[in-house]
Amino acid sequence: DRVNEIIERVGAALYIGPEAVDICPRLDAAALPKLCRDGEPCALPEADSDSMILFTTGTTGASKGILLTHSSEVAVAENVKYGVEMKENNVEIIPMPMNHSFAIRRYFADMINGSTALLLDGTVFVENFFHMMDEYKATSFAMAPAALAIILKLSGDRLGRYGKQLDYIQFGSAPIPETEKKKLLELLPECRLYNIYGTTEAGCACVLNFNSKENRPGCIGRPTVNSRFTFSDENGRIFEAKENRPGCLVCSGGMTMKGYFNDTALTKSVMKDGGVYSNDIGYVGGDGLIYLIGRADDVINTGGNKIAPGEIEELANSFPNVAESACVPVGDPLLGSVPKLFIAADKEVDTTLLYSYLSEKLEKYKLPKSIVQIDKLPRTYNGKIWRSKLKEA
Repeated sequence: DRVNEIIERVGAALYIGPEAVDICPRLDAAALPKLCRDGEPCALPEADSDSMILFTTGTTGASKGILLTHSSEVAVAENVKYGVEMKENNVEIIPMPMNHSFAIRRYFADMINGSTALLLDGTVFVENFFHMMDEYKATSFAMAPAALAIILKLSGDRLGRYGKQLDYIQFGSAPIPETEKKKLLELLPECRLYNIYGTTEAGCACVLNFNSKENRPGCIGRPTVNSRFTFSDENGRIFEAKENRPGCLVCSGGMTMKGYFNDTALTKSVMKDGGVYSNDIGYVGGDGLIYLIGRADDVINTGGNKIAPGEIEELANSFPNVAESACVPVGDPLLGSVPKLFIAADKEVDTTLLYSYLSEKLEKYKLPKSIVQIDKLPRTYNGKIWRSKLKEA
């Protein structure tokens, strides 16, 4: 159904894939090599011509088609290549489906760098991942935090055996839980560990090596080689955002999208003067690094005071036995909304002690109205915390 929906939306002339479709001609991917003719001249595309349309999952609304050019994809690939400091002999495992923007862009970066890319469709079969590590002497891998969680859960400390072999690991598509960050730092103390910030509309825009002195709460690092960051206020005006007055991140540079496919109005609502206006709230710290507070629709407004959920979550995650946490707004007749904290833990957590711990470090208005322990936090398919589900709980 999803394939047919996309074919109809873009008016595809040809579908290449395994599924049978009725609305356009189909070609099996295995037949492609037979169609290639040695020595036949091939005209290269223009840099600003359309390259691909990447569709969002639609977990927070209607699926959007993001139109990209060849030059923008090269710029994203350069952001990745230079952001993670790829070496000439890089051998990278990409254990993700190639219809995921994070995966295909890592593949492009490896091709531009002249690396070897090892493609693996997921990490459910952990032995396949470690077989690739051993067989091809992989020096890096790129994955979503959800895939890392599977590897750590099913293989224990095994990843630590590859400390001398691995040059770097890069993560994206969702933040890494603090517990897994700490585990990686213990297992791979000499390895560069990157967390990539970006969107499908503006890929690999900011990079942080969290195995460095720049690893600080809320920090997403520095803009990549083709990226520039500015900040806008609630009226869309650019201003100098600081910790005491954050703003919405605006990302510009060669890697930004051309626009949303067949949706001029939506494109105009998020793009201006080449910049992609996001709902992510942040600022530039005194150290020159970019800090992310959270999404505008996640920020909790209680009695006129704005609360960043990440600040509460960071502290809750440091409390004994708390594996991860999420803070969401709930209605309040006097203040409009107040924070409600969900914690995930294997063992019973004394929420009274946790509240006391938080009260020592937070202003009174930031303290959660209630704390609820659950087995695990709900997540979207790509590993992001499903906050709307928690708001309904």
